[in-house]
Amino acid sequence: MNLELDFVRRPPLIGVTGAVLLVAGLIAAGVSVEQYFSVTAEIAGRERPVADARSTRGAAPVNIEQLRARLLAANQVLEKRTAPWDALFRDIEAVSDKKIGLLSVQPDLPSRQVRIGGEAHDAAALVAYITRLEEKASLSGVLLTEHELRQEQGRAVIRFSLSAVWTAEPT
Repeated sequence: MNLELDFVRRPPLIGVTGAVLLVAGLIAAGVSVEQYFSVTAEIAGRERPVADARSTRGAAPVNIEQLRARLLAANQVLEKRTAPWDALFRDIEAVSDKKIGLLSVQPDLPSRQVRIGGEAHDAAALVAYITRLEEKASLSGVLLTEHELRQEQGRAVIRFSLSAVWTAEPT
């Protein structure tokens, strides 16, 4: 009876981490493809009335006001899709620390205003947060619009609301 022992352990072709990363990448790619087709379909849907209006130019009168409203809506969708959201959120997140808790970020694209709501451990932390926001290139004119001293879990916290001008240009 022969006994064969193999002391050289062969690594698996793909490890658990590699498999997880592969699945995550495939999911991200699938989401990206789905969003691409969604935007393409939405743009095509918005362009269809314009094409119909061009093809029926001699046949029937076109309602210019309705066409203008549709084009305005299409432009708004396009502007929202191409806005540099990542840069704005990255800058806001980059200046946060353990003494600041963000509760809301409400960007208003047409007016280029951003409202930021949150809680601070103390006034010094809030002032430092506002100063760090002012130093970011994508934000200017950061103002404290509301604040309230509250007791939560036996500790005093400052609930605040800031407004700022979003200076980044759409891509």
